[in-house]
Amino acid sequence: MTALEAARQWGWTPAYLHKVRRRLEQDGVLKPRPSRSWRSMAHRDAVIEQALAHPDVGPKRLSGILRNLPGSGCRVGHGTISTILKEAGLNTAEARHSKLRELAGVA
Repeated sequence: MTALEAARQWGWTPAYLHKVRRRLEQDGVLKPRPSRSWRSMAHRDAVIEQALAHPDVGPKRLSGILRNLPGSGCRVGHGTISTILKEAGLNTAEARHSKLRELAGVA
């Protein structure tokens, strides 16, 4: 069986098959990758805070704002920001404005 046939059988790309094979040869065992969710959870509050501070800004610009925060700043990709906002129900500018009105006590 060729690498291309094996990749197709598993539903993988040939590049991913070779990556898995290299990891197997290097480590002798295939271990599941550790979850990266801890990273996004560590920055979740900062993402939501800045999204509410800048309700008309999208995930790409929020990423730049977060990176340039005074002090240490935080590097969060726009895809992660988008996921965090979606999970918080703040993925649209209207949703963020609505949340701000709710927090201000205005109907």
